[in-house]
Amino acid sequence: MTTIFLEINNDSYLLEHLTYNSETKVFTVFTERVGDWEKVIFKCPEESEHYSFIKSLYSNPAPGNIKSINKIFE
Repeated sequence: MTTIFLEINNDSYLLEHLTYNSETKVFTVFTERVGDWEKVIFKCPEESEHYSFIKSLYSNPAPGNIKSINKIFE
């Protein structure tokens, strides 16, 4: 399992899930704020400066296995 943290306005968020609406071309980013664990949902339209980063997370998901020198984690 890969954990992805996002830092937005000096707060850390744990990325839970990404969805993409092909009609509106908007990503919906489901997160939890680290500390109070409040669920926060962000919308990321094509015009956003963060669109390419969110698109890369959506298009290239984390690998299923992470290999270390001694073990394979799943």
